[in-house]
Amino acid sequence: MNKIKIFSLLPSIMPSTVLSILKPLLELQRKNILTLTIGFTFFKNPKQIKKNDIVVLCRNCELNDYRIIFESLQYKNKLIFDIDDNFYDISIDTEIGKYHRNPIRLFFLDSIIAKADFVRVYSKPLFEKISQKNSNISLKNAYFDFSLIKELQRENNDKIRITYATSRGSQDEMYKEFEKAIIKILEEYPNKVEFYIWGFKPERLIKYENCFFMPTVKNYDAYIKTFYKKNFDIGLAPLKDDLFHNSKTNNKYREYGGMGVAGIYSQTELYRECINNGKNGLLVFNNYNSWYSAIKRLINDNNLLNSIKVNAQQDVLKNYSFDSFVLEWEKDIKNVYNSTFKNENSTNILKHKILILHSKNTYSYERRDVLLYLLQNLGIAYKVEYIENFLDGKVLDKNQFNVFFVFTDISPEVDKFIEEIDMDKVIIFDSQIPIPIKKQDNIYYIFPHHTPEVNDLNVFCIPTIDMDRNIIKNKILETYKEFKDLWSQKEIIDFFQTFTEKERKYEETFYSRKSPVYLYAFFLSKIKIPKQYKDMKAISRYTKIIFKKSRFLRSIKAFIEKLIKKTLYTLVRIKVILFYLKTIICVNIFKIYK
Repeated sequence: MNKIKIFSLLPSIMPSTVLSILKPLLELQRKNILTLTIGFTFFKNPKQIKKNDIVVLCRNCELNDYRIIFESLQYKNKLIFDIDDNFYDISIDTEIGKYHRNPIRLFFLDSIIAKADFVRVYSKPLFEKISQKNSNISLKNAYFDFSLIKELQRENNDKIRITYATSRGSQDEMYKEFEKAIIKILEEYPNKVEFYIWGFKPERLIKYENCFFMPTVKNYDAYIKTFYKKNFDIGLAPLKDDLFHNSKTNNKYREYGGMGVAGIYSQTELYRECINNGKNGLLVFNNYNSWYSAIKRLINDNNLLNSIKVNAQQDVLKNYSFDSFVLEWEKDIKNVYNSTFKNENSTNILKHKILILHSKNTYSYERRDVLLYLLQNLGIAYKVEYIENFLDGKVLDKNQFNVFFVFTDISPEVDKFIEEIDMDKVIIFDSQIPIPIKKQDNIYYIFPHHTPEVNDLNVFCIPTIDMDRNIIKNKILETYKEFKDLWSQKEIIDFFQTFTEKERKYEETFYSRKSPVYLYAFFLSKIKIPKQYKDMKAISRYTKIIFKKSRFLRSIKAFIEKLIKKTLYTLVRIKVILFYLKTIICVNIFKIYK
């Protein structure tokens, strides 16, 4: 059998991509089952896609990742998507949360999941959520790589060593769940207990001599080896009991158990799945008494401490081994490679030539701005032109476009303009008020409020949102300054509390699949394009929003852009040549000196 050719497109080198993708696939390559090529989201060569059989993605949610789908369809590659985090329910209180909950990234993520030939996940909540988008999905156990600690020597210690590790640094909020409890333990057992915390230095712990601070180790293999050598006895694993955190992998249990550390875990769905309380770990509620009692129990009960260490290590060795994980990957790759199944969702991806027309008689500027923002970032179109007050002047050649997006109310002039458009083009009306609906396959309607009827498939509801929150907020602050002497303190507090609640509700709506940005993207991906436009160029590096200008200005702009590109390319080549010459000179000087 010929070796299967795999191209893995990764967002970056991080623990998830190293553990879930690189290590197992490199092991399969070592066994001559496949050949692996690795690429990164922002440094991808399209030719790499063509010569491979399967494209493997992991946690991808960027525009370049989305374009991989176009290329994969063009070259008839199979897609496998691996994901270990629930980006749909991550909190927007952090920058990383807002990054992943951006509606455009959610659209990319949804599209990649829906069009994948196979999806791999690592938790039941994530399995339930993603199985609604793609039925070709499998729930996997992650692993602990015992080869990392094989033949390593551990430090001798006569004290009970407790540890907590985090990669979130000073932004870590989980630590607060047990902070008071660990302080009490350090004070009660100054000569018996040592506490090691990785990644940051909480101010309240600095004064304790039996508390030690370990630096963050970015290389995962090096971290595991360093951790193992320290010979810890007790590991703390606090976790919030919400949908996002319960959708993660049981990473702390695999690490603690694999390295023979007795773990204390938050009483959450994630850990209840793998912890038999009192046998291979302890489960506690997230309060002071629970954490304090559990830590003290293991300090004072040496038999329980040792039995948990042994039981946890045996369980991890049996159910979370690297060999079984690699075998699962081998089965999945062979099944996808040999499958004749074709994901029908894949046929909906098309690039569009869009002409956006705006009538001065309508007030859909917010909705228009959302669409323009979307098209600049989405890449679903490779040519977009925008004309304001289109009924006042001559429109560009309509034959250039296959999709007409019209922000307008109904009028005889609009009717006449629409009649001039060929029936094989797609026309989309976006109006603040309902307008008479024509039942034609090539005409779509978008209204702010609409409940679709049974056969009303060409009418969509995309609500209007307030795009100027900062302006409103400033007006509120000005009003407050003007009337603060007249209002009571309670009225002021209630007023701002109401505003804060509304602002939070707005944010929750924006950073979700209910966002108008997401809904416009979803709508554009679903419209049916006539057959004669399905062979259009599929790949475009950038979407250009072109406002109506004279041909002369457009030609000058194109010439300048081309000149800049050529100049930059020449400069890069010159820099490379100079670097090469410097290297040769340095080598020769070194030889002469030697």
